Amino acid sequence: MRKTLLIIILFLSTFLVAHSQTCSNSFSVSLKADTTGGKFYTLQLNNNFPTTSTPNTLFEGYAWTNNAGGYPIWTGRTISWFDLSSIPTNAIITSATLYAYADTSSSISGYPNGPTYGSTNAGFLQRVTSSYDKTGLTTGWNNAPAISTSDEKVVPQSTNQNENYALDITDFAQLWVSKPDSNFGMMLRLQNENYYNRLTFYSYNSPVDSFNLRLDISYTLPNASSISLFADTTNREFYTLQLNNNFPSTSIPNTLFEGYAWTNNAGGYPIWTGRTISWFNLSSAIPQNSTIISATLYAHADTSSSISGYPNGPTYGSANAGYLQRVISSYNKNGDTTGWNNAPSVSIADEKILAQSTSQDENYLSDITDFVQLWVNQPDSNFGMMLRLQNENYYNRLTFYSFDSPVDSLNLRLNICYVPNLSIVPLYLVEFNGILDNNVAKLTWASENEINISTFYVQKSIDGKSFDNIDTLNAKGSTGTNNYAANDADVNTSIVYYRIEWIDKNGNSNYSNIIQLNNTAFKSIISIFPNPAKDYAQISLFAQTNGQLILRLTDVTGRIISEQKATVTKGNNALSVNQLNKLSNGVYIIQLWLNNQQVGYKQLLKE
Repeated sequence: MRKTLLIIILFLSTFLVAHSQTCSNSFSVSLKADTTGGKFYTLQLNNNFPTTSTPNTLFEGYAWTNNAGGYPIWTGRTISWFDLSSIPTNAIITSATLYAYADTSSSISGYPNGPTYGSTNAGFLQRVTSSYDKTGLTTGWNNAPAISTSDEKVVPQSTNQNENYALDITDFAQLWVSKPDSNFGMMLRLQNENYYNRLTFYSYNSPVDSFNLRLDISYTLPNASSISLFADTTNREFYTLQLNNNFPSTSIPNTLFEGYAWTNNAGGYPIWTGRTISWFNLSSAIPQNSTIISATLYAHADTSSSISGYPNGPTYGSANAGYLQRVISSYNKNGDTTGWNNAPSVSIADEKILAQSTSQDENYLSDITDFVQLWVNQPDSNFGMMLRLQNENYYNRLTFYSFDSPVDSLNLRLNICYVPNLSIVPLYLVEFNGILDNNVAKLTWASENEINISTFYVQKSIDGKSFDNIDTLNAKGSTGTNNYAANDADVNTSIVYYRIEWIDKNGNSNYSNIIQLNNTAFKSIISIFPNPAKDYAQISLFAQTNGQLILRLTDVTGRIISEQKATVTKGNNALSVNQLNKLSNGVYIIQLWLNNQQVGYKQLLKE
C-alpha cells in the first residue's frame, strides 16, 4: 500500500546540468525503394513512347522485342530517385553503395528466370542532370532528361542469368547531399541496346523486402557534438508533474518519474493510479533547426522507493509494460489546475513502448530521437512527455529517479547527439519576406557581410519540396546591409513557396528559410461529386486559362488506372469519370494537368 501523501501543490523547479562532449561523427543510413512515402520514385522510358513514361515496378535496362504488342523493337531505360534530405548538407560521404537484386519473378519471352540474360548486357548507371516531370506524364524517350557521361558507372556484363549487383556511387551521393537541387536521380540503361539483352532488378515490389533496390550510405559530420541534460533542483529548466486518478483537477507532490497502478487503502484510496509528465528545456541547449542524430532518455530504477513491502521493487509487476507519450497540448506547469480529469492531450501515433520488466529494479533506455527533432524544430510544441502503464491494473509500477537520486548520475537524463543544420539557417540573410499583390509575388530580402557572396537565386515551388530558379541577382559584395527585391508575375496556384539560394565565391550553396504565400484570390481548382462514389464521379474544374487538360486516375501507389484528355476554357468546366463500378473499393487519386502543368489533385473514395 502506498504511503499517504500530503496534498500540497508543488512546483519542481530544476536546472538542467548540461555536459557537452564529442559525438561519434560516423553515421550510416539505409534507403530502400518505397513509393508510399514520397521518398522514392521510378520512371521507365521506352523507345515506343516518345513523350510519356510507361508504368513500371522494376529497375531495369533492356533491349528486346514485343511483336505481340506490335513493337518489333522494345528498348527500355529506368530513372530512379532517392530522397537524401535526411543527411545534413555538410556531411562527408565515405561510401554509397547501390544494391540491385535480380528480379527472378520477371518473365520476358520465355526467360522466366533470366533477369540478367544476354551476351552483351553490360550497362551504364548515369547521373541525371536536368529536371523532368516526375509523374512521367510528359517525360518520355524523346524528351528524356540530360545525363552525365563523365562520371557514369559501368554495370559489368553478367556472368549468370540471375546476378545481383553492388555499385559504388559515392561521388553521386556526395554531390546530391552537398547540392540537394542537383539530385534528379540516376538512369540505368544498356551500353549496347541490341536485343536480346537485359538487366532487370527489383525496384520496390519484391516479395522479400530485403531484395528491393537499396542505397546504403556512410558519412561523417565535421560538427557533430552531443550534450547530456539531467535534472538538478536549482533553476526552472526542467519540471515534473504527477497525475493521480484520485485528484481530478490538480497534480500531487512527486519527486519521481513513474507510472503505477496500486492501492492506498490507508489513505482512503482503494485505487491509486499515477502518470508522470516531465519536460526538458531544449531551447537553451540546442540551436533551433539542428539535425538530431540520436536522443536517448535514461531512466534508472529508484531502488530507494518503497511501495507496500517492496523496497527493492521499483519495476515490480507481472504486467508493468508502459508507454512514453509526447504531450501535445498546453497545461498549467505549476500543477495547481492540472489533474487527472483535465490532463493535457498526448500523441499515440509516435508513442514509445517500455517493455515488461525482467527484474524488479530494471533500468530503461528509450529512443526519443523523433520527439527531440520535433521539439528542436518547433520549440512551441515542446510540452514534455508522459510516462504511464499500458494496462493500469494493480499491482504494477515503473518507478524511476527523477532529480533526487543520491547518486547524480542516476537521475533522469537525456543524451542528445546533434549537428547544427547551417544549410537551412541563413548565414547572411537577415530577413526574407514576400507579399502577393494582384497575383504578383513581391519578394524582398536583406543581407549582411556578403563580401564572399557572388550570386543570389530566387527559387519557386508549388509543393514546397522541388524548387526552380526564376530569377538571378548578382551580390553587391559590401559589408553593410544590402537590400534586394524580385517579383514573380506568374502566380497561378493557391499556394506558392519561395526561397533564396546564395552562392559564395568558392561555389558553396546556402539557403534561406522557405516562405509560403497564400493566393486568396485563387478559386478552388477542383471539386468532386459525389465523393465517395460508386459508379461515376463529376469533376468540376475552374481553369485559369484555355488549354489542353489531361485527367489521370491513379491508385495510391501511383499506378495509372485511366487517362482522358479534353479541351477546356478559362472558367468553369465539367468532366466525368465513369465505370467506377469496375474498380475495387478504396482510395484513388484524381490528377489534373493543364498545358503540361499539374493544376490540382484530389482523393476519390470508391465505395
